[in-house]
Amino acid sequence: MKHLNILGRGLAIGVFVLTFLGCTKSDMDKLPQVKSAFTYTQNPDTGTVTFINVSEGARTYIWDFGDGTKSEEIDPIKTYESSGTYKVTLVASNQAGASNTFEDELVVSLKRGVSLPITFDETDVIYDPSTFEGAAFRIVANPDVSGSNDKETNVGEITNGGTAFEGLFFDLETPVDLTTEKTITMNFWSETPIDVLMKLEEGTGAAAETSASHGGTGWEEIAFDFTSSASYSRLTLFVDGPGTTAGIFYFDDVEQAGTDPGGDDCTAETEQSLDASDFNLTFQTDPGTAIIGDGAAYSYIDNPDTENDVNPSCKAGQIDRDPSLPFANSQIVFDSKFDFNTNEGFKLKVWAPVAGTNVLLKLEDKSNSAVNTEVGAVTTTGNAWEELTFDFSGAASDTYDKIVLFFDINTDSGATYYIDDFALYSDGGGATCTSETSQSLSAADFDLTFQSDPGSLIISDGSAYSYIDNPDFDNAINPSCKVGQLDRDPGLPFANNQIVFDSKFDFNANAGFKLKVWAPVAGTNVLLKLEDKTNGAINTEVGAVTTTGNAWEELTFDFPASASDTYDKIVLFFDITTNIEATYYIDDFRVYGTGGGGPSCVPETSQSLDASNLDITFQTDPGAFIESYDAVYSFVSNPDFDNAVNPSCQVGQIDRSGSALFANNQMVFDSKFDFNAYSGFKIKVWSPVAGTNVLLKLEDKTNGAINTEVGAVTTTASAWEELTFDFPSSETDKYDRIILFFELNTNTAQTYYIDDFRLYSGGGTGPGNNGCTSGTLVAATQLPLDFEGCETFLSDQNFGAGLTSEINANPSKSGINTSDFVLQVDKPTGSDFFAGIQNVFPSNFDLTTTNTFKIKIYSTKANAVFRFELLANPNDGSIGNPAPVFATVSNANEWTEVEFTFTGLPAGPTAYSQLVIKPDNDQTDSPITNGGTYYLDDLRLE
Repeated sequence: MKHLNILGRGLAIGVFVLTFLGCTKSDMDKLPQVKSAFTYTQNPDTGTVTFINVSEGARTYIWDFGDGTKSEEIDPIKTYESSGTYKVTLVASNQAGASNTFEDELVVSLKRGVSLPITFDETDVIYDPSTFEGAAFRIVANPDVSGSNDKETNVGEITNGGTAFEGLFFDLETPVDLTTEKTITMNFWSETPIDVLMKLEEGTGAAAETSASHGGTGWEEIAFDFTSSASYSRLTLFVDGPGTTAGIFYFDDVEQAGTDPGGDDCTAETEQSLDASDFNLTFQTDPGTAIIGDGAAYSYIDNPDTENDVNPSCKAGQIDRDPSLPFANSQIVFDSKFDFNTNEGFKLKVWAPVAGTNVLLKLEDKSNSAVNTEVGAVTTTGNAWEELTFDFSGAASDTYDKIVLFFDINTDSGATYYIDDFALYSDGGGATCTSETSQSLSAADFDLTFQSDPGSLIISDGSAYSYIDNPDFDNAINPSCKVGQLDRDPGLPFANNQIVFDSKFDFNANAGFKLKVWAPVAGTNVLLKLEDKTNGAINTEVGAVTTTGNAWEELTFDFPASASDTYDKIVLFFDITTNIEATYYIDDFRVYGTGGGGPSCVPETSQSLDASNLDITFQTDPGAFIESYDAVYSFVSNPDFDNAVNPSCQVGQIDRSGSALFANNQMVFDSKFDFNAYSGFKIKVWSPVAGTNVLLKLEDKTNGAINTEVGAVTTTASAWEELTFDFPSSETDKYDRIILFFELNTNTAQTYYIDDFRLYSGGGTGPGNNGCTSGTLVAATQLPLDFEGCETFLSDQNFGAGLTSEINANPSKSGINTSDFVLQVDKPTGSDFFAGIQNVFPSNFDLTTTNTFKIKIYSTKANAVFRFELLANPNDGSIGNPAPVFATVSNANEWTEVEFTFTGLPAGPTAYSQLVIKPDNDQTDSPITNGGTYYLDDLRLE
């Protein structure tokens, strides 16, 4: 019966179709209509596409998948073998012969397995290693854009739990072949020295493994050298191999050295330096934003012309000149100055489209462009590489730290140029040192030249002394042959070297001392202390700061004539009260001058320790009046009086303990402070580093719960400055105790100096606007922050062109935010995309319990993207910062609560104090095209 039914059905259909074959066009218009259509779902990992037929009125279907294959299924499932764009066609027909065609373009982007190089940035690669023995892996944004990996890209994060031989492995789609190239390199990040073990397995030969050592300085490139000639399809990594080191580490750019990233027959670059001391820009890696395009856009490209002897390297820089900008240029800014005693100038390989291209190399002082010099050159060939020379042998050393490169300056050229191997050069003349000719170790004419080894005369107290050959004699400042080496012990904050004499120094005959110093970094603090060798309490000291790194310079330490016949012992400190481990060199340590002495301090003339007119000038020692709570107070000679801010003779010294988070000094008074009569306090502070947080807290001495506080931050290092702490008149007659904190809630061990701690009047009293009763806004000191008082993100800390901010009335006291005042941030059209607000809090955040911040945001535009950054401040570059966090405020003109959570804190949960907020930041690197206004409130950590 089933068979007969099928035959009958076929016969009926045949008759039906034959009937319509004789229809006219008007009859065809009356045929049942067909609508062809389909949708699909796609698995990007496998290339499998499931087509969903949504045609109407059809019985038969013909699919054309665009790759030469077809199907007549209703809902076919198709697996594409390769990535590409395919035009898929569906012809749908009905029994009456009517049909309809639907087409759609299908983009297939197949996920592929991982192979070298491993960069974590390719969206079509499956970066999915297997972990073992407790290790964890994830892909994150580069948390520390510096060192050998100074690019804002993705990196791999490895978390070790502390188990031996924990790690991860990649099964490679393309095996790594060690037949010719036997070295694999990677960028690796660690904040402590550590060994990394790489093992190659699943190969044509026996498994091979080798280790590479990391120095613990952040991003470094490390190399794994193998002896095998086999090929392997599994790459395994162990951080600390057999060891049990726990922690978070990052790696990136795993590649086989000697591979050809720039095309056939190119030569891979082997070294690069962006430092002024040995500048050599080879484009081994992308210098990125180190090259600033000012009308000449820079790109990192494959060398377009490798078939030559001048420049066969694989990578180069492309410069596209804007024809509308006559002075289009590219710039590079450096951290130190160029030395043209050691170097003669620069060489630069250039590819220009025509011969006769003018190339101008201009050097500037980055802080004062009026200080500049320039040298030009002209290409002699077109469409080919050639090397140009820019001779600066007559230029001043230690003057310029900025390069400005022009192609065809003052023209409307819109050409493309290529550059490579931009480097300092010297003639290699083989400089020789200059032998010392005399030396004196007497106080009368002290001149320590290291002509011979002073030996035990130099006493090492935590700073080991050695007599060595001058490691840097090819310069005009110190070409001598012998010097002293000082190796500082990082475990001793007061590491020093001493010299004891048989007689006293005479500062009627001499002005002071000069000392030649070589320090590894600029900003090194050098303190010269003089003592009576029989009584160390009789002392005076003068400090100086190096202005250059990795180079000799001469420092001067002046002492007044009044210091004569008092001191017969020298104590020399480098970076006192720090835990720095470094090597310094000294030479030509001598008395200088022919009489008259150095500058004299100005004696104090009055002092008051009363709350009615407080003025602590240290005319005399206030003694126990200044109580020490893990911040030891001393009455000392002003170590830095040769300045206009504080030339006084005596000051207070505060030695902060590194083991006490709340180290402070206190003063208790017999009466209350009157802020109707006074605006607040001023205090002169000397701190060895800029960015030192100083907090002034006032309390009722009988009830500490009655208190108020104001913070300030130093803006200079190793110099006196005056800080101001304003209090509103409403705080009158409440407080009779002062508590002074330096770097509250930190483990900082440091020495600070204070002077002229006084009440002052003149502005700042009475009610302020926008909820600030004192009228003086101050930087926020703690969370939560509600902008109802005077604490805020100060507008003078804003960055980026166009953005402004101020405390203002709540534009919509509704929903989740009915408070009176908020922080208004305007980012109009044309503003820098990266513009934002920031605040350095006096105490580091404690993210141990929670690392989630919350803030209420009111945006005048929908879908505004906010970027949040958490930073360490101060930071000498050794502290890694976490990756930024983005949040989108979807709805406009209503209060929205936004959360942002920082993960992967490289330096731990208590290392960060600076918060940065960038409204309307979508990382498009172009000015804002649709400005907006944003209101912020109730910033907290919870």
